[in-house]
Amino acid sequence: EAIHIPELPDPASEDSQVALALYREAMGSKSIAYSFLCFFKVLNKRFKKGSRQKAWINANLARIQDQDAKERLAVLQQTENDIGKYLYVSGRCAVAHAKQKPIVNPDNPSDERRLRADLPLIKHFAEILIEQEYGIRSV
Repeated sequence: EAIHIPELPDPASEDSQVALALYREAMGSKSIAYSFLCFFKVLNKRFKKGSRQKAWINANLARIQDQDAKERLAVLQQTENDIGKYLYVSGRCAVAHAKQKPIVNPDNPSDERRLRADLPLIKHFAEILIEQEYGIRSV
């Protein structure tokens, strides 16, 4: 018999259930790269095309409330004029694909440091999307 925990969201749609499952998987992963990719998959679940994912990120920069995410965004904005493209290309694609550059090398400490620094930002974007697009409020 299933145990019902009222504090946990119980979304009705399959898309929202998958988005929450991806979020939980990202939170539980010990791999920075895999965690980053799972948070990004929350966006990918809602927006199939990379161009829409990048556009959504850029359209929601002002919604960033998390302090660590804000700090990373401020650092990135000093060198990156397209945050959505940066996170998509240097994060999502670099982790997911080994056929093109840039690529995240699991043995390269600078790749790990960069992804670790970017993680609060993509995590917060996943939270914003879950709330905004699926109507599931965080606690």
